[in-house]
Amino acid sequence: MDKVRSNVDEAVADIPDGASIAIGGFFTAGTPVPLIQALARQGAKDLTIICQQMGPGNEDIMELV
Repeated sequence: MDKVRSNVDEAVADIPDGASIAIGGFFTAGTPVPLIQALARQGAKDLTIICQQMGPGNEDIMELV
């Protein structure tokens, strides 16, 4: 199965409403900001966000809440 996508919007296109999303990284280091922004644009609702970092430098994650 080929899991390579040509861009971040394509990578998150199939994430449904109600999905659970785990986000790694430590504050902005290692956080997949382009993927988070693409998921916010995609518009999935009622997501369960699992992450260890919240606070300054993670404003993009707040777009998903």
